[in-house]
Amino acid sequence: MSTTANLDDFKKLLQKQLSVLTDPSMSADPDFKNISLRINECVGMYRAITLDPHLFGANRKGSRPALDINDFGLLVETVIAEQQRLEGVPDRDKVIFRKALSDNPVDNPVITWKIIGRAPGQMDQVRIADKDGRREYVPRLREVTEDVLDFGYSIFHYSQIMDNYVEFCINANDSGKADEVALWFEEIMDRYKWFFSFQGINRVWFIERKSEMFENLKSNLQYKIPMIYFIRTEKTISMKTKDIESIAIDICLTK
Repeated sequence: MSTTANLDDFKKLLQKQLSVLTDPSMSADPDFKNISLRINECVGMYRAITLDPHLFGANRKGSRPALDINDFGLLVETVIAEQQRLEGVPDRDKVIFRKALSDNPVDNPVITWKIIGRAPGQMDQVRIADKDGRREYVPRLREVTEDVLDFGYSIFHYSQIMDNYVEFCINANDSGKADEVALWFEEIMDRYKWFFSFQGINRVWFIERKSEMFENLKSNLQYKIPMIYFIRTEKTISMKTKDIESIAIDICLTK
C-alpha cells in the first residue's frame, strides 16, 4: 500500500472524528472534552506521520502495512513524543524513550524496552495463556510482485505472524515519579490503541505490572517498574526470483 493511499484512509478516519463536532447536542455532553482531545490526537498523529512516512508503511504492499517488533518500538516512541507535545511538557521534564539505559544517569524519567519472549503466532488465538494452540510455524506467501527495476524477475513476499512479550521498564530518580510515569504510560498505551490497530498491530495487550525495584547507578539510586505487554506483529521476508519463460524437456524413448 502506498503512503498516499494510507494517508487518504487516515484523512477519512480524521473526518469521521471531526463529524462528531457538527452535532449540536454534543456541546452539553460531559465527555465533549475527551472527544476534543481525541481529535487533537488524530491531528497530531497525522502531522507526525506526514513528517515520517516510514511509520505508515511507505512502499509496502498488501491490504495493510506489515509491521514487526522494531517497527512497533518506533510507533511507541512516536505516541510518547506526541502525547508530551499535546500536554505541553517542557524539554527539561520530558520522558525519554530508548532501547536501553545509558551508563550515565539522567534526571529525566526514562522508559526502556526489550523483548523477553517471541514465538510464531498462535492461530485463532483466544487466550494468550493457552500454549497448546496451533502456531504459524511456516511463513505464508503474501503476494508476488514484478521487479520494476530488473526485467524478468519477480519478488515473492512472505509473512509470518509473531507473538511478542515486551517489557517496558520505567526508570526514575524517586519512587513517586516512577509510579506517576508508569500510570501515565499505561494510559497512553490504551489511548493510542486505535493508532496501533490502524497501523496493522491490532493486539496490544497489557499483561501485568511487576513490583518496583531499585539499583545503584553510579551512586544514583534508580527506581524501576517493569510493565509486560503482549504484542502481535508480522515478520516479512522478500525473495527475488527469475521468471521462467519456457521449459524445454527432451524425452528419449528406448526399448
